[in-house]
Amino acid sequence: MYAVMAGAAGACVALFVLHSARIPVGSASPTQLLYGASVGPIIEEPIFRGAAFSVIYVTACSSRVLSHWRIGLSIVVSSLLFVWCHTRAIGISWMVIFLMGVVYALLRWRSNSAATSALMHATYNCVIAVAMIHPAGV
Repeated sequence: MYAVMAGAAGACVALFVLHSARIPVGSASPTQLLYGASVGPIIEEPIFRGAAFSVIYVTACSSRVLSHWRIGLSIVVSSLLFVWCHTRAIGISWMVIFLMGVVYALLRWRSNSAATSALMHATYNCVIAVAMIHPAGV
């Protein structure tokens, strides 16, 4: 339940920030929106919050210098990989995607499951998709 509520809240905040900055939400085909709200999070979360997060965490644990920073490094680096795969443009959109990646990673860390971050990610994408379909309501 927290994942769904957090995903909806995160999308509302992102839409508010984009609207305040007068940045359009964007557009996508119905197929892209369906993919983004269903298959996308199911594929992306095991990659970024499953594999990447875990590899960074285990690698940091193996170093005495990095072991104290293992959670922070895992969250930040997996989120940087996430944003890098979504956009190359630096700006508000980059920050929104990065911050959502951080929130997904925090949820993954606290729940110890990429499934919860996938649920949050899917909810976030659903709200954004609705905003893309009905841009006047944003």
